[in-house]
Amino acid sequence: MEYGWKNRGGFMYLNKELVIAKNSEKTIKILPNMLNRHGIITGATGTGKTISVKVLAETLSNAGIPVFITDVKGDVASICEEGEMNESISKRVEKLDLENFNVSSFPTRFFDVYGKTGHKVRARIDSFKASLLSRILELSDSQTGNLNIALKVAEDENLPVYNFVDLKDLLKYVMDNKDKYNSYGNITTQSIQTILRKLLEFENTDADIFFGEPELNLSDLCTYEGSTGRGIINILDSTELVKDYNLYSTLMLWLLNKIYDTFPEVGDLDKPKLVLFIDEAHLLFDDMNSSMLKKFTQIIKLIRSKGVGVFLISQSPSDIPEDILSQLGNRIQHNLKAYTPKELKSVKVAASSFRENPNLDTEKSIIELSTGEALVAFINELGQPEIVERAFILPPQSKIGVVDENVRRKIINLSNLRIKYDIDVDSISTHELLSKLKKEEPKKEEKKKKNQKSKTEKLIDRTINTATSTITRRVINKLFKGLFK
Repeated sequence: MEYGWKNRGGFMYLNKELVIAKNSEKTIKILPNMLNRHGIITGATGTGKTISVKVLAETLSNAGIPVFITDVKGDVASICEEGEMNESISKRVEKLDLENFNVSSFPTRFFDVYGKTGHKVRARIDSFKASLLSRILELSDSQTGNLNIALKVAEDENLPVYNFVDLKDLLKYVMDNKDKYNSYGNITTQSIQTILRKLLEFENTDADIFFGEPELNLSDLCTYEGSTGRGIINILDSTELVKDYNLYSTLMLWLLNKIYDTFPEVGDLDKPKLVLFIDEAHLLFDDMNSSMLKKFTQIIKLIRSKGVGVFLISQSPSDIPEDILSQLGNRIQHNLKAYTPKELKSVKVAASSFRENPNLDTEKSIIELSTGEALVAFINELGQPEIVERAFILPPQSKIGVVDENVRRKIINLSNLRIKYDIDVDSISTHELLSKLKKEEPKKEEKKKKNQKSKTEKLIDRTINTATSTITRRVINKLFKGLFK
């Protein structure tokens, strides 16, 4: 498939390989069909991770690949604005001998859980797993079990649970009718009351705004600019969200799980349908229990068959569990500081994660790297990691720095997603359905009683019927005898 974007940056395109970095000897390229082998971008603060993310996102967008990025520091959103050919960029272009380099803006959409700096992002409570909800609410195993029972009751009774109001009503209903649902498991009033208290605490942080309708349709992340075919870059403003690290990490886990559950199997594609860049990735694994880690590892392994690539961004590879790290084939490592034994250990872990280059001291290079320079190794056409190379990441074509808020607002106002997501939907509530269910239950019970007479009542009925039949027969016989005398 032709990408049709060579005129917007020919230096990035060589035989359907995407150029990301260069050194004096080699041009470092990443293969589009290997992006679903996932990746990792690591390095200390201020060493160039954001630039690497922007260059990758720009290159993928130009290649017709949609992108999703969590913007934790607020310095990725400016990808929507054209860059400036200043002295710093000019020197990098000249140093790397980049032909046909030109500055550019990129097609961008903005999202924000709080609805202030982008389209609202919501999820329905009943699309969450109990394990993810319990992570947000910090529930015990027993409380998680009771939450799971409540959600199962909602599923069986066809009760939609969109938001925290619905969930609270559901929990109260299950608690009041625990004898009715004891076949589901051990329902305890104490556990339900604790969950309700946790919900109240969570609501006081305003983070409950994430739960409701309309839920984010993930197909809206896999879209293209109509006039050029470039992939849309979806930016989730996470500058405030990441302060609630529990909600941030759970949202990312929900997103990956939702993709895994809903995207169809497509096998290996020429290029992925979507590539996600998740910053502060270590937050995903803080306090993650063994069963959830096992599930997440399975998702990372299998999500590539859905045509999706995932890049995790953190300070050190040691932030990522080994089972996950082994699935991240495409790697960019920026400078790491190493003054303490713990920091030196992180450098060793980072160096050991690369395929060795006999002409390069990987461990030493990690400490020596300058800003914008990195150790880079991508997956080759055989699905194997290339040997590590020391190189400079290409300069971004878009603006470096924070976005002009007037530009951001204009993009949001002109987006066709504004009507879809920025207006709250007030669907029929669980409260209404439960009220109706409560009203119907006495009627059902009364009808049931009428249809289920006791043994004594049935015996009396049979006796009366038998007696009535006997008397009736005697009366008829007497009548007949009188007629024929």
